[in-house]
Amino acid sequence: MKKTFLYVLMLFIGFKMYSQTVLEYTYDEAGNQTFRKEKTSSSGDHSIIRPIDTDDKKPDKITPQEINNKFIISPNPTSGLVELKWNSNLSESITKIELISIQSSERIDIPLTKNNLIGIDLSNKPAGLYIIFFHLNNETVSSVQKKIIKF
Repeated sequence: MKKTFLYVLMLFIGFKMYSQTVLEYTYDEAGNQTFRKEKTSSSGDHSIIRPIDTDDKKPDKITPQEINNKFIISPNPTSGLVELKWNSNLSESITKIELISIQSSERIDIPLTKNNLIGIDLSNKPAGLYIIFFHLNNETVSSVQKKIIKF
């Protein structure tokens, strides 16, 4: 039994030493992974470099979650002023911004500006839950909603 275990252990260690895989990554200036390659060393003196395709989606196909993450509401929760920020690439896609109160169902249109930052004063509004709707002219996502808690 001990002899069999020793042979299996030596066989396992031999295979482990025989082949070793190392992954190397390349990143762009923004920190996004652009290239991944796998180095497989079958002996100590040479390695096989095999590029691995990491581009599962085309650049023009952006997921709804990625678009949603490009909109930021801060501070949240708030007692008064709140800032709406978004990625400047999406500025042309925004057709309308609405503030909706959950308690009173009041709808307020927020005027659009040329930049990607808008400030809203909620200090004269009652405490509660508000939803900001960003209506988009986008093939993937027609609107993005963010919640604001006013205390």
